[in-house]
Amino acid sequence: MKIGIFDSGLGGLVITKAFINALPEYDYIYYGDTANLPYGDKTSGQILAYTLEAMKFLISKKCALIIIACNTATAVALRYIQQRFIPEYAPDVKVLGVVIPTVEVAAAQAHDRVGVVATAATVRSHIYKEELHKINPDLEIEEVAAPKLVPAIENNDFQLAAKLVKKYADRFRNVNSLILGCTHYPLVKEFFRRELPQVAVVSQDELMGAKLADYLDRHLEIDLTLSREAECEILVSELNPHYRKVAAALWVFIPQEFLRRRKTMEVKLRPLREKEDDAVYQMFQEIPAEEDGFENPAHGLSPEEFNDFCRRHVGYSQGIGLKPGYVPDTYYLLFSGDEVLGFAKLRHYLNDFLLNHGGHIGYGIRPTCRGRKLGNLILSEVLKQARLMSLERVLLTIRDYNTPSRKVCEFNGGKLEKVVPGAEFAECFYWIEL
Repeated sequence: MKIGIFDSGLGGLVITKAFINALPEYDYIYYGDTANLPYGDKTSGQILAYTLEAMKFLISKKCALIIIACNTATAVALRYIQQRFIPEYAPDVKVLGVVIPTVEVAAAQAHDRVGVVATAATVRSHIYKEELHKINPDLEIEEVAAPKLVPAIENNDFQLAAKLVKKYADRFRNVNSLILGCTHYPLVKEFFRRELPQVAVVSQDELMGAKLADYLDRHLEIDLTLSREAECEILVSELNPHYRKVAAALWVFIPQEFLRRRKTMEVKLRPLREKEDDAVYQMFQEIPAEEDGFENPAHGLSPEEFNDFCRRHVGYSQGIGLKPGYVPDTYYLLFSGDEVLGFAKLRHYLNDFLLNHGGHIGYGIRPTCRGRKLGNLILSEVLKQARLMSLERVLLTIRDYNTPSRKVCEFNGGKLEKVVPGAEFAECFYWIEL
């Protein structure tokens, strides 16, 4: 059995090198999801889908221990993977992240103020702030997103990276310790140290080797399952000459053979239009008229009636033609290429009735597309639209027996407010803060 390392691109090679330097006798498999980088600008649902695919792949490659070297994937997906995916899919496999070891080192170095520079998704999760406050609630935390830094590093443009570091460093002049919260950032750690000579810069490549060795010392039941042939295999989801060049710049040791894997599905969300084609019509016909509380009013309509439905509901989204007691809402369609996957409805605000029946968001995936974890994707995308509407929080109501939908809601930040009993089922009220 081997040690698997996963990252959103090639930056995690520096962590792999740290592992090999500390524990050269073990066998490693590195998988970089170059087809979908960067993760920092992706939705939580997309990041979860990509990370789950990577976990399944590394498990299929006989990895008994997997380290998610990507800070963004750790922040967004690790808890779900540890608590829900692994116990059901591969209970003998252990999956670890990079946040906790980094936090332990940073907290030990800091007096009262810690800085965190990371991707937008990692900063949005506030995982570093939460874990630091578990150790020391009195720490002041300054979090800064650096969305352009990973692309600069992946493009081997270190001149641009140096300029970006100078810009971001201005936010950290008053901190005692600075966490480089992305496995790409060790490649520019000296830029940060040059700009912030008074700050203790915590770089993950300098600590993860010792942390892995310590973990294996404390978990002999895992250590004894790991093979020791001093081999390392490096795999990517998309290979082109650019990535060969980047990999060579990151690490002198690069195997000649890479694995080319199918690119993970990309999705997009768009509003319903006044005139839609037959593919959209057929999607609405496949989704039942009512299913677990979600209503599809277009089911069973003729093509002509469906055209009227589209025109009316585009008007409703603009507040035109609303019936008494109704509020504006927008229908959204989920696509992968030309394939229509499902639809969602977002109410722009709630009245007294909707506060107790229905909530802001409902969604449905067409039956032929289920089993592809699209619920996470569509809810995550609709929440982005809610933010654009300046909603501060949204309500979802879910029947108590609908466990998959409840898990999707909870993964996207849903907090259970109350459970209202009924004659046939109870209704769960979840609020998601935006």
